[in-house]
Amino acid sequence: MPPLLVALKSTDNKVREAAALALGMFHSRRAVKPLIECVADKNQPAWVRAHRIQSLCLIEDQRIVEFLRPMMFDQDDAECCKRYYTWLISPAPEYATYDSQYRKWTDDWTYTTLPTPPVTLDVDSLWLADRLRERWPEAQFNVREPRPQA
Repeated sequence: MPPLLVALKSTDNKVREAAALALGMFHSRRAVKPLIECVADKNQPAWVRAHRIQSLCLIEDQRIVEFLRPMMFDQDDAECCKRYYTWLISPAPEYATYDSQYRKWTDDWTYTTLPTPPVTLDVDSLWLADRLRERWPEAQFNVREPRPQA
């Protein structure tokens, strides 16, 4: 992991981006502090901060929740963060897990996908929204624009 932590400070945007994503996919708790520092640095471009939030949301660590919670309602952070709050409850982290466990990359940058288990989880969206509103009355749902096309 140390080379990836060093790569977070690269002058090359693509190197920093790849390092942050890899650290998130490896669920590296050692990356929490440097990723939080990047997100907290308001001199960083909004897209850089937002992508670090994506990486943070792949790592299970209470420090992340404590750091992100106040940002959810901070107008100054709206530009970088608003669209990435969905990573807190969305298929995106699960896709990253799928990608790391079922997609096998080769040296020539092609991949094969292993058979995946059937999806059996079925949660009623209205029930879930009600449970979330009980805990977080200010939560908003189905506000994404443009609306996803299924």
